[in-house]
Amino acid sequence: MIQIISPSRLTTGGTELLHQLNYELEKLGADVGMAYYDKESKSFVETEINPNFKKYSTRKNKSVQLADSAAHIIVVPETMLQHISGIKNARVYVWWLSVDNYKVNLSLDYLKDYGFKSFIYEFKKALTITPISKLKGFRHLVQSKYAEDFLSAHSVSSEYLSDYINTGFLDVDPEIKKSDIICYNPAKGKNVTKRIIDFYKNKNADVRFVPIVNMNQKQVAETLRGAKIYIDFGWHPGKDRIPREARLQDCVIITGKRGSAKNEQDIRIPQKYKFDEKSPDFLKSIDLVITDVMNNFDSNLQAQDNYKNVINNERSLFEKEVARFYGEVVNN
Repeated sequence: MIQIISPSRLTTGGTELLHQLNYELEKLGADVGMAYYDKESKSFVETEINPNFKKYSTRKNKSVQLADSAAHIIVVPETMLQHISGIKNARVYVWWLSVDNYKVNLSLDYLKDYGFKSFIYEFKKALTITPISKLKGFRHLVQSKYAEDFLSAHSVSSEYLSDYINTGFLDVDPEIKKSDIICYNPAKGKNVTKRIIDFYKNKNADVRFVPIVNMNQKQVAETLRGAKIYIDFGWHPGKDRIPREARLQDCVIITGKRGSAKNEQDIRIPQKYKFDEKSPDFLKSIDLVITDVMNNFDSNLQAQDNYKNVINNERSLFEKEVARFYGEVVNN
């Protein structure tokens, strides 16, 4: 049996992906189930499938009890490695949905972006993290090029098991007109984003900044559909969801060069649209590109067509990667 470890009640892009793996394996005929860890009871529990993800678990209405057996495969996200320290018999695959959620970040930039509470969380994480040297006996799956490069730097080989975004909510009115709007996620890179917003306030430019916050999925899609640009100067711990959603809503994507945004594969936009916020001419450089996008939107959007094509093909690629993974499990 394949057991996929997940938090029991958490609804995020990461936990949705864990359930999407369950769904694809079910389609292939695998004996698979979600193994829920309950934070309150501090144990693995058999309980109803998260109602937000029931569509990804058509064969089992409940989670399965985690079992350590040579006949079992355990898939564990990198954020929950502490729960498998006692596994002795089952084959373990670590699925790297993120890198930064595993690494410890005690930098001043992180403190500025996320505040003192998150900084203390990082400090506590440093005391409990499973060293990568103890993970070399496991198999490793990666969602991003960023994760592959991180593991490679520690002499750990990996295979791709990427992801795709749920596009069901993206069907919005195509007649929504584009305006000189820049969307952003206030939880991502807020220190850099504030610098950009303040710059445009002083410039008195006719550009509006709209935060993606306190919205349902349809409202997010409609807001992005009406914007020309989506900026993201966050840490990019993996292939982030909102930049992809924004590109599918025909926004021009502008990012920093942190995490997965730095490489050419995870966010496949020309380097023209990626900026180093520490550069002395950062604001001047990004202003030139933003002004060009506002005045020549169609040509800039076309320059990022490759990224949109990649996003549209992610579902079929994920299905192939799951089939490869299942074949490996069966044959071994």
